[in-house]
Amino acid sequence: QRPESDSQFLNWETKVREWALQNNFSDQTTTVIPKEIDTIHTLETQPKISDSTLTPSKTEYQKNDVVVVRPIFNATYPIVQVDYFINDEYAGSIKRSPFEFTIRLENAYIGANEIPIRIKAYDSVSNTVESVVIIRL
Repeated sequence: QRPESDSQFLNWETKVREWALQNNFSDQTTTVIPKEIDTIHTLETQPKISDSTLTPSKTEYQKNDVVVVRPIFNATYPIVQVDYFINDEYAGSIKRSPFEFTIRLENAYIGANEIPIRIKAYDSVSNTVESVVIIRL
């Protein structure tokens, strides 16, 4: 609770303060704590995935199908990257609109009758959103 009462305080405090001064670190006081309200990273400004389209559109797919996943966004700030995860394993990133990702189901099939595709999108101010699309076999 009171580090200055520790018998080793002067041994490490002096050296740490010397190092901080040499590396241009200043003590943190209330003057360095932000006082503004963050209006950029709020629930209202987070991007939303309103839908995701699968092409071709089917109720059930075959293991040898190739599917294109395309998320549809509602976003205050531009989407700059979309990461795709297949069966919870990173599969790749797209950094250009329309952020479509092509999946060869034979490479994604692990024996289950569903393949989960997790979509994680980032906007230009680092807000994120995630959604899961299920491909049924």
